[in-house]
Amino acid sequence: MSVGVIHPTLWKSIVLGKLSSIEAYREALLTRQNRITWEAGDLFKKTQVSEKEIEVKLAKVTVGSLGLKGRATLKEIIPSAERLGLGLCPAEVDPGLRLAYENQPDGENLMIAMGALTGYDGMYFIFRVRKVDNVRWLGCDCAEYCTDWPPDQSFIFQLCE
Repeated sequence: MSVGVIHPTLWKSIVLGKLSSIEAYREALLTRQNRITWEAGDLFKKTQVSEKEIEVKLAKVTVGSLGLKGRATLKEIIPSAERLGLGLCPAEVDPGLRLAYENQPDGENLMIAMGALTGYDGMYFIFRVRKVDNVRWLGCDCAEYCTDWPPDQSFIFQLCE
């Protein structure tokens, strides 16, 4: 392994499928004083919700902890994570995590490692959970393979067993 590579461990465990539709998630998020960017709201239309409750174990890793030096694209990040036993999250992890992670530290920005969804403009996006100025946000970020992230950017992956 490269210097700086970590062995991922359980960070959080959440249960998906507690809500029956993405609209139920939207209502729960807004009721609990979360904000949703309009781009993420558009991507919600393409988000599948589990038909039954399933527990998802999550790992939080930084780009640098995956052994990548400097800025890295998803084309580099995903295979590096997979070699460490991590997998992509279902898109439902984003609203599920936003609801479960009410005590997120201010300033933290977590990208959700997932299959990218096509946005209104035809570009690919992945979800993110962040807190800025004590406001909890559910948003998204461009996931084109030319988009890169710094070594300290955190990603949430599914911890595979």
